[in-house]
Amino acid sequence: MNRKVRAAQFGIGRMGSLIMKTLLEKDCELVAAFARNPAQIGRDAGEIAGIGSIGITVSDSKNAAEVLHRSGADICLIATKGTVAELEETIKACCDAGVNVLTIGEEAFWPWTSSPEITKRIDEMAKAAGVTVSGSGYPDVYWGSLVTNVAGSMSKLEKIHGLVYYDIDNYGSDFIAGHGVGLTAEEFNEGLGRWKPTADGLWPCLPGDQNGWLCRQLGLTVTNQTMRRIPKYSEIDLYSKTTGETIPAGRVIGMSVAAETTTAEGIAIEIEVCGKLYEPGETDGVTWYFTGNPDTEIFVRNPQTHVLTCTTVVNRIPDVISAHPGFVTTDRMDPIRYMAKPMNEYILEK
Repeated sequence: MNRKVRAAQFGIGRMGSLIMKTLLEKDCELVAAFARNPAQIGRDAGEIAGIGSIGITVSDSKNAAEVLHRSGADICLIATKGTVAELEETIKACCDAGVNVLTIGEEAFWPWTSSPEITKRIDEMAKAAGVTVSGSGYPDVYWGSLVTNVAGSMSKLEKIHGLVYYDIDNYGSDFIAGHGVGLTAEEFNEGLGRWKPTADGLWPCLPGDQNGWLCRQLGLTVTNQTMRRIPKYSEIDLYSKTTGETIPAGRVIGMSVAAETTTAEGIAIEIEVCGKLYEPGETDGVTWYFTGNPDTEIFVRNPQTHVLTCTTVVNRIPDVISAHPGFVTTDRMDPIRYMAKPMNEYILEK
């Protein structure tokens, strides 16, 4: 591509603001921004994001298709909801305008197992429009290519076991509510704790989808998968900077989601992802244990998970714009790379 990449931003919360800042640092041209919040519509997007005026007025998300069509955007970055069902309407507006889509929505990273019908519908929609839809973020590297690359260094692999911790106070109020923060043990068990697979035996969202991504990359055939939610509690009161509320001791402060996958090849994959409000001294971390020859362990100490999510999704832009049309998950793309040159130099025209 012989010009700057033109990007649009959908959602200007904490994560969307970080994405916009990174887009500008990577010399992208921001051509549109969208929000549902009436308090944000009509304001300068940069001022909302805390990066100063950038001359882009936030448009009502209801007018997204029309504004995107006029903007000439190459891609729209979406930082709003987590499931493909919640994202479908926004993705359709982008497809109607002929704009590629990249989202940090968790399920969109690999939704073929959890939401096959919706994913197929979006895939057909994107192909008809000649655009690419994909999901990326922190799991793309630290739960994905990092893991498959280490596995590739072993002569025998029997099991992969991952433990992931992240501070949910960095991701917004919807994310906190989705982790059961503030519930009693009884309320959690009657709601989030009664989580069950769909009628066809499938489980929604991460980390089950992550296991599917890893199996696709490693050429493994899934034979069975189970998932469970485990509430987390604190013995002390904890304050949430996101909600402005103090969670009393003994109430839920987050949860772990554990996924266990078996394969026809005999290799097991287990991931436990814990998102919660942190007590003093706690930090983000990722540990991967590889059983086989040789046994291997890797540990990522205190990663800035929310920042890495936003920078990863921006660095994925060239791969998405260059990919063939459809819903193309990143297991079908090359490992992500650092861009030392302007972004447009990494893009191949479709």
